[in-house]
Amino acid sequence: MPRLLHDPNLDVCPDYASELFAGTRARIVNAHTTEEQAILILQEIWQQQADDLEEREQAVLCKEEQRALEVELLKDKEEVARKEEKKKNKHKYLPILQGVGVPTESQVIPATHVVRKLDKGEYVELWHFTNDGLDDTLDTSTSVDPDAMVMSCLLDRLTAWVSAAAACSLTKLVEDQNLIFEDFCQAAPRFVEAIQQANWPDD
Repeated sequence: MPRLLHDPNLDVCPDYASELFAGTRARIVNAHTTEEQAILILQEIWQQQADDLEEREQAVLCKEEQRALEVELLKDKEEVARKEEKKKNKHKYLPILQGVGVPTESQVIPATHVVRKLDKGEYVELWHFTNDGLDDTLDTSTSVDPDAMVMSCLLDRLTAWVSAAAACSLTKLVEDQNLIFEDFCQAAPRFVEAIQQANWPDD
């Protein structure tokens, strides 16, 4: 229902007693209705029409307010859903940086069990981040569940149950104190990057 083009509250009842409405009054006046009664009848008819217009205008205003409220609620829901989507898939909404070329270095991906230890805040040997350690990860990658337990011979020649992922590297593993300087220089920046990705505290 469209809104009125003017405010019905500003309308003023015409002067039905004037000469302008003499013809209108004459059609109402009869043996049972005087001219004064005809004027009152015309005023009542006008007032009824004015009240009807006011009710109609109020109904239109209420509908418009309701529609505006529904639109606002829908916008709020969409905004909440958009924020949830951004939080859930934050990498999908990262800005595209202008002027950034294709990476020239391959991504450093340590063994799965090393990443899990870092995520738990546990100690891992720097050797896993050396070139030899990363090559060993590529060479020994397997479809076996890394949490599966297998028998393995440790460095001190004792046999123990260890995770399948850890067993792959035990024979080649070099303790931190035995790393040569070149390997240490390779591993240190990679290790720092890995613990940052694992959200370790700065201290």
